[in-house]
Amino acid sequence: MLSDIEAMAIQAEALFVHDGQNRIVRLNTPLYIAAPKLFLGLTLEGHVIRLNCELPDCLATRLSALSRSEPVPDVFLGFPARKAGYRRKGYATEAVAAWAGAVQAMGLMPLYSTSWDNAAPMKVAEKLAMR
Repeated sequence: MLSDIEAMAIQAEALFVHDGQNRIVRLNTPLYIAAPKLFLGLTLEGHVIRLNCELPDCLATRLSALSRSEPVPDVFLGFPARKAGYRRKGYATEAVAAWAGAVQAMGLMPLYSTSWDNAAPMKVAEKLAMR
């Protein structure tokens, strides 16, 4: 099973097109949507930081340093079912439903994916009638 920080890095790779310095060039979508200046993925194991390629190097260096100083959270909402004490309470289903609704409200199609052998996310998809 992937660690949280490995899963977050994969998420960042899926969300954005990166340049050779691992900086964000654009969103990984056929629609034109401005890429964020900063992506900060917090996990219990550390941070995944991606900066926009248009940021000046001095600002990118400063933002990266500031981002790394962010405290590691007790619970990461992107993976609510992975933290002991938060499993089997419906939090993941609620979080995915809210995320999908927000994406749909922007006129986009939410794409939820997991591996076929990952039972918990497959149950979330089943509860939300995702295909």
